[in-house]
Amino acid sequence: MSFFPSQNGGAIAAAVHWVEGAMLGSVATAAATISIASIGYLAFTGRVDIRRAAQGILGCFILFGAPSIAAGLQGIASAISAETAAPTASGLAETAVDLPIEKAPPPQRPAYDPYAGAAIAPQ
Repeated sequence: MSFFPSQNGGAIAAAVHWVEGAMLGSVATAAATISIASIGYLAFTGRVDIRRAAQGILGCFILFGAPSIAAGLQGIASAISAETAAPTASGLAETAVDLPIEKAPPPQRPAYDPYAGAAIAPQ
């Protein structure tokens, strides 16, 4: 059994491809174009600060560049995992290591309580 819906086929794969097409298709491109134009107009008239405008533009770049970004991160991760290997059992110490024995702390005197014994009823 595969965990990737595109390899299983069926309704889940079709839904995933539909969402991908909606997010990266012509409708999304038109929405991004309109949003960038409106951000530019609002920045031109001084009704939006530059930081908010940059966030909107950066969001569009991330949305449309997500496949490239994911492929790059996967390439970096595979290159790192190929370079670093886990230590083998032969490299580990086979003899037991003696750990230091911790001594028990000395007993502490109880703190002075001026009210100790105050609840004892007189006889």
